[in-house]
Amino acid sequence: MKRILVVARRINLGDGSGGLERAAAVHIRLMMNAGWRVDVATSHVGGARADGKEQASEINGRLLLVPWPRGFSEGGGPTFGVGYTLWAKAVAKSAADEIANADIVHWHGSSAGALAGLSVAVQSKSVMNPHGLEEFGRDLLRLPSRLFLRRLTRRGACRSATVIATDTAMLTPVLKHLRIDPEAVALVPNVVDVGELSASTSTDVRRWDVVSVGRIVHNKGFDLLAGALCAIAAEDGRPFSWRHFGSGSTRSLDKVLRGQELVHYEVVRRAPDKEVYSTMRSAGAVVVPSRYEGSSLVVMEAMAVGAMVVACPVGGIPEKITDGVNGYLAGGVSVRALSRSIREAWNLPVHDRRTITGAAVATARLRFDLPVAAERYVRIYGDVLAKRDQS
Repeated sequence: MKRILVVARRINLGDGSGGLERAAAVHIRLMMNAGWRVDVATSHVGGARADGKEQASEINGRLLLVPWPRGFSEGGGPTFGVGYTLWAKAVAKSAADEIANADIVHWHGSSAGALAGLSVAVQSKSVMNPHGLEEFGRDLLRLPSRLFLRRLTRRGACRSATVIATDTAMLTPVLKHLRIDPEAVALVPNVVDVGELSASTSTDVRRWDVVSVGRIVHNKGFDLLAGALCAIAAEDGRPFSWRHFGSGSTRSLDKVLRGQELVHYEVVRRAPDKEVYSTMRSAGAVVVPSRYEGSSLVVMEAMAVGAMVVACPVGGIPEKITDGVNGYLAGGVSVRALSRSIREAWNLPVHDRRTITGAAVATARLRFDLPVAAERYVRIYGDVLAKRDQS
């Protein structure tokens, strides 16, 4: 049995948000289904129990919990970049046996920075998925922390045998920001379990005009969505409901919505996946207003459950949504463009809406279902092992 070590800062094997965390969990399941033994090194496994023991039963190898450095912020705080650097070094030390025994080491995100302190032999069997490269975004408030993350990500990329790009649109930023040989890049889409998502929805939910999902930070653009809803409310003079699933400070939303009585919004910080998916499916529109995005797991999940998706044309999103065919793609990253597309989605006749949401599910099944990525990963790992054996 081939053996792979998957390294990710955090993993959500159960309910929970976070694109990288959920993508890493899907990757783990893919490789177990392909007959590989999967060991996992992480600081946290999402689920009911903090010690991870309940989730360990879902992994057919060893679950190694490497604690996050004490006193350093997680999730983007001011000391996050330094904390991540220290954590990557701790992984290299704590997971030494798992790294040595693995046929392949797969690093998610900036965890690959640990390769800077590891041997050429380890580097030759390493595959890295940098995901959305948000650390190279333009959020000035987070820049000091992101400088550490950029360094980690580049260190990992230049020392990995193969670097994954999750969409063709990500090929250019991967090469630009990571400064690696184009021959080292392989295309593997992020995927979702379309069958499981379709089965995990319920009709017993309140219908919201707009639903959004994700951490409330600048690059996700939820303040743009707030502005778009205010603009529509001012024109139409009727109330709208907006439900957001995710964490983060609501100050940027409150600032836009101050004095606006027609937009009623609610933030749900923890919710079961079934509730999130069911609410998506019944919503007037699931809006992804990102200023900067990678592959966008939220878009794929929304399409898979048959939601009406409205999104900004950033990252890999334009590869997934064809405007007016399987969702709506805003004309730009702006309040005006978003409000126009949201209004179009809301005003669709029932028959046309069903046609578009049906096309979204069909797209997800064809291009973003589990078998698509499983086949590519097995082929890429085989190529990496063959090159290592030849050298």
